[in-house]
Amino acid sequence: MAETGALPRETTPGGADGSGPPRRSGILASLNRWLGRRHLATATALLVSAAVVAAVSLHVLLSVLGLYPVGPDVLFGAALITILIATPVVLYAQLIIRELVRSRQALRRMTDELAWALHKAEEGNRAKSTFLAAMSHELRTPLNAIIGFSDVMAGQRLGPLEDPRYRGYAADINASGTHLLEIINDILDIAKIESGQAVIEDDDTMPIAEVVEASMTIVEPMAVQAGVSLQALLPAVAVRLTGVERMIRQILINILSNAVKFTAAGGSVVLDVVPRYNGWLLVTVTDTGIGMSEDETRIALTPFGQIDGPLNRRHGGTGLGLPLARSMMELHGGHLTIVSAPGQGTTVELRFPPNRVSFERVSFDRANGPAEEAGAAVEPRRA
Repeated sequence: MAETGALPRETTPGGADGSGPPRRSGILASLNRWLGRRHLATATALLVSAAVVAAVSLHVLLSVLGLYPVGPDVLFGAALITILIATPVVLYAQLIIRELVRSRQALRRMTDELAWALHKAEEGNRAKSTFLAAMSHELRTPLNAIIGFSDVMAGQRLGPLEDPRYRGYAADINASGTHLLEIINDILDIAKIESGQAVIEDDDTMPIAEVVEASMTIVEPMAVQAGVSLQALLPAVAVRLTGVERMIRQILINILSNAVKFTAAGGSVVLDVVPRYNGWLLVTVTDTGIGMSEDETRIALTPFGQIDGPLNRRHGGTGLGLPLARSMMELHGGHLTIVSAPGQGTTVELRFPPNRVSFERVSFDRANGPAEEAGAAVEPRRA
């Protein structure tokens, strides 16, 4: 892979290729470095003065030694020649200074314009996120009514429907409304997080086994339909998490469903819960799917990012699953990282900090085998 950030090749003005301004004398360049570019005219004037003083001193010295008579005409001619030679140099230096000042002013103006545009864009983004977060009730209420009444119709709770096709229509309405509500919930959640309105106020303490069980139950039908093996591995200790149960369950559902989505039939998805010695809890979801490159991984973690591919085109989606899971992990003080390569599957790693993790040893019953002190363990499951 080509390295980025390499040092630029050093160039010399007035090189052999004919590019760049003409080469200045060594004395002028030294004075320029000493005084700075903005004082180039001063450096040139000093050089001219030094040349005039040197010429006059030389003529005076030769006159004192009797080697060269100095007259007024000679001194005047030497000064005139020096001035004629130095004038274009001074004018060129002033031209360079004016160009530098003009370029600096243009750069400052462009920087101010870009800063203002960025400020307006950030304001617009915050306004959009705030609006969506405030619209949660208005968006969810109509859908809840559609889902609720279609559920009543599909279940014939108020009496039988004469035509069985109506029950099918009601079931389709219910499924479509539920799917649309899930999409709206994801959009509202990511908008609330981006606007800074999402905070963890009421912490719940829950066994990780129960959260895994609930998440696997939801994703299992999707895995069965796709022909993908689904398995959960739990440690020999009862692990409890402190946080928002809905968010933690949503994190696992998003990652598991995403893994199933990008795994072809006959593949497998494994969720593994691994307590760490430093108090952190590591939860990994590993699939044998198509994998992702580094660029595709960055796209997958960008809200509304879509990776082009046959499996993605087949299943679709909003591109909010992984970004929402990462944002919810960060709200809990944790981290989400992705390890993947094309054709080698993907592993999503979730790390929960020690202040949100507690462990309980597993007691051993000789008659019934191992049992947790609090809560039953989730046995490895396969879809």
